[in-house]
Amino acid sequence: DKGLSVGAELDRFGYSQGLIPGARSIGQYLELHIEQGPVLEDAGTVIGAVTGGQAIRWYELSLQGQETHAGPVPMTQRRDPMPALARVIELVYQVGLQDEAGRATIGVLNAQPGSINVMPGRIDLTVDLRHPIETRLKEMDAAFRAGLDDLQAAERKIVISLEEIWHSPVVLFDHTLTEAVRQSATGRGLPVQDVISGAGHDAFHMARAVPSALVFVPCRDGLSHNEAEYTSPEHAAAGANVLLDVALRVACGR
Repeated sequence: DKGLSVGAELDRFGYSQGLIPGARSIGQYLELHIEQGPVLEDAGTVIGAVTGGQAIRWYELSLQGQETHAGPVPMTQRRDPMPALARVIELVYQVGLQDEAGRATIGVLNAQPGSINVMPGRIDLTVDLRHPIETRLKEMDAAFRAGLDDLQAAERKIVISLEEIWHSPVVLFDHTLTEAVRQSATGRGLPVQDVISGAGHDAFHMARAVPSALVFVPCRDGLSHNEAEYTSPEHAAAGANVLLDVALRVACGR
């Protein structure tokens, strides 16, 4: 939104002069992370053996009307995208609530021109849909698009535009490495359970190239990307020890 490209920023920081991506061979990949959710804490579990990651679809959605001054134009004569926005918000969360495992989020919302006495002519927003089963995410996508089509038919004064900007399919982590996580936790007397990652991680991308594993530890109240984010030293140490066990097992070829 500041008009900066990734390439230009890599050049500015000098990172574009480093290793060529893929030049360094990788055998296996292990990652330790906080859960970023409340499941482990609620269950009193210390270690999460992550079996896979949710499928994710990102969208950019725009509602185009005609901006006018707030006073002079009668309500019935406006091309106001705000009522359509209310229906879009309801639609997104209806899609997310159809299935307990589904997730739906509107993370960015921008009304233009953004003045208190001007009815916006355009509203831009983002939508994030997730599900741990790929076919169910596809069904959520279809329901979302069908709902927008119905809304467009009803709101003829407003032009609705949708673009899917990213799709990350379901990720499955290596069974052998994940079992090594379970065995390490059990051997150390640490409560362990299988979990699905709701957030994206480096391990998602690596798992498509090499055998990979992801280890979770609890974070207080499930908060992350937040100043209140906290993981106890004991849980951090437990996760580090499990990561060490698995790394040594891999390094020794066991």
